Amino acid sequence: MKLQFTKLQGCGNDFILIDEDLNPGIKEENRKKLSKILRDRHFSIGADSVLFTQAKDKNIVFRTMEDGIDLDMCGTGVRCVAHYYHEKTAKKILNIVTINGTKMEVTLEGNLYKAGMGRLHPVQKYLALQTRDKLVIRADELFHPVNPESFLPDAGIDLHKGYFLNTDEAHLVFFVDDVERIDLVRVGKFFAFQKDVFPDTTNVSAGQLVDESSIRLRTYERASFHETLACGTGSLAAAWAARQEFNLTADRIRVISKGGEQFVLFDNDDLFLTGPAKTVFNGVIEIPLD
Repeated sequence: MKLQFTKLQGCGNDFILIDEDLNPGIKEENRKKLSKILRDRHFSIGADSVLFTQAKDKNIVFRTMEDGIDLDMCGTGVRCVAHYYHEKTAKKILNIVTINGTKMEVTLEGNLYKAGMGRLHPVQKYLALQTRDKLVIRADELFHPVNPESFLPDAGIDLHKGYFLNTDEAHLVFFVDDVERIDLVRVGKFFAFQKDVFPDTTNVSAGQLVDESSIRLRTYERASFHETLACGTGSLAAAWAARQEFNLTADRIRVISKGGEQFVLFDNDDLFLTGPAKTVFNGVIEIPLD
């Protein structure tokens, strides 16, 4: 199979976009195989995730896949999809829809893309225990009576400074004194694979307060099981949790990740994610799928 593709990135969170209008006839089994093959950084193009897109009516429908698995949402991927179609159509306002039906309006403002990400959702979807309609649950409630220190000695994790949220993706966020001193992969693996709490795993982030409107963030991603340079839905979760943990009043929180800066905007209960998106290169690749 010969494919046209575009490589994009937002704050170092990188993607391979397959425009299915340019590559007709892709079947579901093809998508699953391609999302495994194309992401390999040694034997293929390499990326955190693969985006499959189609223009339908006035909307752009997209899905994010890693190793044959669909992610529920990808905030950075949304911006990259918007950037691709802005370059293709010159439109500055784009309506983007996930395969699950979540609709977002993304607007180009200067050189940044602002995506309306909606509101927090009940956390029950990602949890084994019953939480009714809670939008956030403290980590000490989730893991009681589990004591992470007995499994993660000297990890620097305090359950009383942890929050679990659903920003259309599962996110467990801990606040620490220094994010650079955290062994994030060790911590992420421990919590993500607590299957009696998270049947389908979870993303795990370490956040650090910088000032009254800024935090630093590192995120261990579920599905790919490694640290990413930036995470859009993780930024939403961490900014929301930071306002609660530190009693912040700013309506605009700067989230500083290894790959760059994103901004979370609060409009009452509605969340907006603003940040860059760039094309890295375009290309054609031939993939044997037999």
